Order: sequence, then C-alpha cells, then structure tokens
Amino acid sequence: CPRELNRPFGYMDISLFRKIIDESLCYGKRLIITLNKDGEPLLHPEFPLIIKYAKDKKAAHKINFYTNGILLTEAKSIELIKSGLDTIHISIDAFTQETYKIIKNSQKLEVVEENVKKLVELKKKLHSKKPLVIVKIIHTPDTKDEIKPFTNKWKGIANFVEIGEYHTWDGSLNSPNPLDQSNQRIKRYPCTFLWYNPIILWDGRVTTCCVDY
Repeated sequence: CPRELNRPFGYMDISLFRKIIDESLCYGKRLIITLNKDGEPLLHPEFPLIIKYAKDKKAAHKINFYTNGILLTEAKSIELIKSGLDTIHISIDAFTQETYKIIKNSQKLEVVEENVKKLVELKKKLHSKKPLVIVKIIHTPDTKDEIKPFTNKWKGIANFVEIGEYHTWDGSLNSPNPLDQSNQRIKRYPCTFLWYNPIILWDGRVTTCCVDY
C-alpha cells in the first residue's frame, strides 16, 4: 500500500487496542474487524494476543487481516490458528518469480508459497477449520497471463482464490494526465465507508478510510 511518509509509524499498544475494543462493544458487535492499515501486521510483536482479545470479547462476527505472507512462519501460523482468527488474506500477487520481482521488488515468492502451504497443513494437523485461507492476485498488465495458472495452482490448496481489480487510489488509472479528472465522468454510488468502515491508526487517531493516501 502507499505510505504517507509524513505520518509517524508505530505499533498499537495492546492496552490501547483493548480500550478501543471495549468501547466498541458499548455499541454492539461489529460485522468485521480488519487488523491492518498500510503496514504489515505480522511485524507487530503482540499480534496473536491482539487477535485473541478481540475474539475472546466477541467484538466482531469476523476478525481478519491482510499480509504479504513473508513473516508467516510455522510458529506464527500456530499462534494465529490458536488465536481464533477467522480469515487471513495473503497477497501473493504473482505466479512466477519474475513477475513477483516486478510487483514486489522481492525474491521471496518461494518463501511465501511454502508459508501458505505450511499454514494449511498445520490447520489440518490441529483439526482447525480456521482461519480461512484466501490467496490473492491483482489483475494487472503484468499479471494478466498469470491469473489462470495462479487460480489453478491455489484452488486446491487455499480455501478461496481472490482476483483483485486493478485501480489507482485517486481514480486516475485511465487518465493521460493523473491530475486531470475531467474525462472521468463515471456514474457511481457515493462512498459509504465513513459510516460503516472507519479506520483507527496505531496511535488511536481516526482517519476517513483505508484509502486516505
């Protein structure tokens, strides 16, 4: 995700997380709580405890998060399974090493693939149906020829294969001049995220939505 470099980085203190969850419960049970925004959630040293607190409190019908999967080690996978996590979305985003390098600027594709397979294996070993494992690829000019082989590869391993739509956050994907929006008169519904999908940053501040770059 794009990062706002003027915004300070940090890990949410677990006491602040508990306070937010407890306040949220005053207004009922949430539909979904997604535990990430911009950064990699598996970097948080207390991440499994954060998930478990939300699950123990029955704070939402579903607790999930998105990850690039690089830090999804065997030990971390066991912790996530035991935490009660409902769904994990793993953004693999490529079928070949070459495409992964182009998109991620990383050579970690094999690491991620093995991590996902190990997570699925550990679920079976621990007799757990959760978390649902969703692997994701975004349909871009670089990946368009890899969508089918990617789907065929993972549909028998992961619970779901997600094909993401290619877009730019400011809506300028098809504009010759990204600053010129005059030719983009697309009829659409107004965004509803302000009402049902608020975003709370690591330090407790609230922002408009996840696409606030």
